[in-house]
Amino acid sequence: PLYSSAASEVYKRQVINKYGINPNKVVTVYNAVEPLSETETDKYERNLDDKIVTFLGRITMQKGPEYFIEAARKVLNRMDNVRFVMAGSGDMMNKMVLRVAQLGIANRFHFTGFLAGDDVNNLSLIHISEPTRPRLISYAVFCLKKK
Repeated sequence: PLYSSAASEVYKRQVINKYGINPNKVVTVYNAVEPLSETETDKYERNLDDKIVTFLGRITMQKGPEYFIEAARKVLNRMDNVRFVMAGSGDMMNKMVLRVAQLGIANRFHFTGFLAGDDVNNLSLIHISEPTRPRLISYAVFCLKKK
């Protein structure tokens, strides 16, 4: 049997409704990284007291990397013990590097390029996507304040 996949429940409903696909044949596969267990995280040592907020994904218009950078600026206006990591690649990479430089936050911002597999395990992940962007940015700021 053939199956279709969707990146969220919203997209799953759209595929079912728009194309009339049997709901039992559509599987939701979230774009995310499985969290490490506590024993797995013990093997990673972080020699940094700063909080880390990460964007992991394609650096393209669809993923909204400019919102992450603007949120970083706002956070850095209020706190200085935070570092921001943009992990990924895409057609907006150069524009994002220039924007970080224009804002004067390059000393708190790191661009890694594309990462995969074990290279991702040291990152604190926040993936910003269109439907959840405002809520996740708010959550990131809340987490930073809470710690």
